Amino acid sequence: MKKGKNEKSYRKILRARYDEMKARCYNPNSGVYKHYGGRGIEVCEEWEDSFDNYYNWSIKKGFHPDLTIDRIDVDGNYEPSNCRWATWTTQARNKTNSLIIECEGKEYMVYQLSEMTGISEGTLYHRIKKGWTIPEILENPVNFYYIYLEHNGVTKTLSEWERECDIGASTLKKRMESGWSSYDILNEPINPCFTASKTMIYNGEEKTIKEWARIVNVDYETLWKRFDDGWSPHEVLYGRKRLSKNSRVKLTFNEETKELHEWASILNTNRRSMIDRYKKGYNDIDIIFGRREQKKKIETYLEKEK
Repeated sequence: MKKGKNEKSYRKILRARYDEMKARCYNPNSGVYKHYGGRGIEVCEEWEDSFDNYYNWSIKKGFHPDLTIDRIDVDGNYEPSNCRWATWTTQARNKTNSLIIECEGKEYMVYQLSEMTGISEGTLYHRIKKGWTIPEILENPVNFYYIYLEHNGVTKTLSEWERECDIGASTLKKRMESGWSSYDILNEPINPCFTASKTMIYNGEEKTIKEWARIVNVDYETLWKRFDDGWSPHEVLYGRKRLSKNSRVKLTFNEETKELHEWASILNTNRRSMIDRYKKGYNDIDIIFGRREQKKKIETYLEKEK
C-alpha cells in the first residue's frame, strides 16, 4: 500500500469497520447483535484492546475497501487465526462450500445449484440441513407469499391467512399437503392448550405470546413451543444461544440469581464489560451494575421491578 493519502484513507475505513465489528459483538442495541454477541461471538483481546493491532493485521493480510472481514469458522471469534479479508461472494459461500448435492446423477456445489435455480444459497443450505429431499429442496417456493389457499370464495396467500387466523404459514402448508379441508386448515387449533391470549412477563412487561412474537420477529408458534417446554422468558424470545463460559456465570442481586448474559439483557448493559468486571474479581452487585452511578441504576431497576 502506498503511504500518504491511501494510508490515511484506509485507516479511516478500517476504523469504521473495527467499530462495527465490536458493536456486532458487544452492543445489544445493534440490529445484528443477536447473530454475533447474542451467539457468544467475541473479539479477541489482541484486537479489542488495540485498534493498531487490528489495523496492522488487516494491512498485512491485503485489506482493500472492496473486501469484507470473514470468519473462517462461522462459530468462532474475531481473531487473527480465524479471520481473512474476502469478497462478499467468498463470505456468502463460507457456510456452504463443503456441501455437495447429487442431482440427476451429477454432483453440484450449493452455489452451483443456486445459480441454476435462482434460489439463494442460504435457502438451499437450510433446506439441506433440515433433511429435505432433492425435489423439495429445488422445487418448493422460496416463501409462503407464492402459495395460495381459497376459502369461502376468498383466495389469499398463506402469509396473509397466517396474519388473519393466527396460525403459522408453515403449519397451514403442512395441513394443505395432508389434504385437509380449507375450513379445518384455517380453524383447527394448533395445540389443545394453545391460546393466543396466553401472557408472559419479561423485563417487567406482560404481553401475549402473539405480541411478543411480533416484537422479536419470530413465528409465534415457535415462541409458544418454547414457552410450553418450560424455557425461561429470555430463552423463549431469543432462543438458547451458544454462550461463552463467562457469560453463564451466575450472579445474585436482591435474592434473584441469573446468568451474566441474562442480567446484561435485562439491564441493556454491554455483556463484555460485565465479563471484564467479573475477571477483575468484582462482587456480584458491582459486576451487574458497575461502580459508576451504581445507586441510580439500582434504584431504576428496583422501581421497574415493582
